[in-house]
Amino acid sequence: MEKLIKCALGTKFKTEQLDSVMEVINATPNPSVAVEILLGLYEEPFFVSRRTVRDIEYIFQSFDKWSNQVSYTYTRNKKITIYIKKGTDKSLINKDNYMDFKVPYKDGEIEHMVITLDETEEITERCHADNWPILVP
Repeated sequence: MEKLIKCALGTKFKTEQLDSVMEVINATPNPSVAVEILLGLYEEPFFVSRRTVRDIEYIFQSFDKWSNQVSYTYTRNKKITIYIKKGTDKSLINKDNYMDFKVPYKDGEIEHMVITLDETEEITERCHADNWPILVP
């Protein structure tokens, strides 16, 4: 494949420059994109701006061509983790009374519990671009 890439790059660069150009290409996080940019062939994909999975709406924010990652946001209920005494009946604990059960950390005598609150928060995450739908022209 390297021979083919060098041949294609030979149409844009002098032969004596090819080894240096290849070194730079291979030092980038995404050599394929680097080659396409140098050859004038790179086209950034057009991603779907919103998608819904299991009743959660995810909103596209940006695309990083070098890492091939999509950044997206979504809104969810805020979650907090508390420590409770070991053996406490977790079914008694809810968003309204969790402070009554909260105890300080003490190794071996506690366990943790996640409480979902009514308050929401916006979360930003990333995924590989192959996991985010693109718009087909």
